[in-house]
Amino acid sequence: MKKTIINTLAGLLLLLGSQAFAADNSAITGTWLMSLDAQGMLIDLDLTITETTEGLTGSMGSSEFGVTPVSDVTFDGDTLSFNAPDQQGGSVDIKMTLEEGKLSGMLNSSMGSIPATASKK
Repeated sequence: MKKTIINTLAGLLLLLGSQAFAADNSAITGTWLMSLDAQGMLIDLDLTITETTEGLTGSMGSSEFGVTPVSDVTFDGDTLSFNAPDQQGGSVDIKMTLEEGKLSGMLNSSMGSIPATASKK
């Protein structure tokens, strides 16, 4: 009986402990209006971040440029990072910092870096 109680408590502690260390992605999930400043020309895109059982995923785009899935989405509580295909067949790496409910950072590609900001819709 004593062994059963100890095993049950140990299992419960493992379960509760793993949930305590799970990332809280609620601050980053949802739809964002992302603005890129390409040498003074502002480009607005929708950025959608969703959480699945496998982790974070999402999409980025607009009716003008099309919508594409993003990959390798990570969020550490402060920094959102992901990759997306570009229109030339390459890819872009995006890294944005969350501060006071807004994202800011850079979109980096073989063509250079572009400042980006985003606000939740």
